[in-house]
Amino acid sequence: YELLLEKYPASELAARANIELAELQFEAKDYDKVIAQLEKSLAGVTDKKLREQTLYRLGTAFFNKGEFKKSAETFEMLCGEFPESKLLMSARYQAGESRLKLMETVAAREHFLAVSALNPDKTMLESVLMRLGETQSLTGQWPEAASSYASFLTKYPKSKWLVNATYGYAYALEKKKDYANALLQYRKLLAKKGKSELYVKSQFQVGECLFAMKKYDDAIKELVRVSVNYGDKEWVAKSFLEIGRVLEAKGDTSKAIEQFRKTVEKYPDHNVAVVAKQRLDALRRAK
Repeated sequence: YELLLEKYPASELAARANIELAELQFEAKDYDKVIAQLEKSLAGVTDKKLREQTLYRLGTAFFNKGEFKKSAETFEMLCGEFPESKLLMSARYQAGESRLKLMETVAAREHFLAVSALNPDKTMLESVLMRLGETQSLTGQWPEAASSYASFLTKYPKSKWLVNATYGYAYALEKKKDYANALLQYRKLLAKKGKSELYVKSQFQVGECLFAMKKYDDAIKELVRVSVNYGDKEWVAKSFLEIGRVLEAKGDTSKAIEQFRKTVEKYPDHNVAVVAKQRLDALRRAK
């Protein structure tokens, strides 16, 4: 390879040699060398098929190295130059993953949406629907997110992402104010009796749905379960504050003041203490 590259640096054969050399370095995870070789190859390649493959491998190398802006741009270049490529679906998906890593959620969402329109096979569709639901949620497209998650749950009832999808579906339903159906999904998840953060959040959101429905006593009972059943400090702190807000909305001012006071005492360094102090001041002035 090295002799060929030295004698014929600008030839098509040199471009192919750069790609094959990059493949060897890819297996060794030497991404700096992979990128250098593939960029050299791109500069000399004229064969369209070879350029298409080079762009794909270069985008993958940038992604694996953590250079997500460059990986996104490279995969997008491939999609723009080769709209009929057999690699188009995978390149679009990887462009979406790259944009998501950069928290460019609208651009990521549009890539995943484009992939979903390309009729991916069942295996790929599982990943696409999950990412589509996530990015639609991140960009506030709650009805669309609910639809994506519902489709996912119907098609993949035994997926390794079942818990995430169920929570995502419930939260999207809640955000579009379909509280009754959101409660059904949260409770379906809670019935599994898991202990990860998504279960704690589900318990908290049950209380939030009931709060929004003005079922104040039921909301308080569910928020109390956050500390009783899980003990997660972050969510227990939030539930303490939220119980105070429910009591205030219910019109039970004296109990609300006591709950806000307890929140400040128990979590003085948490941001819930700031909100609790504000509510205490407001309620005391109103007396």
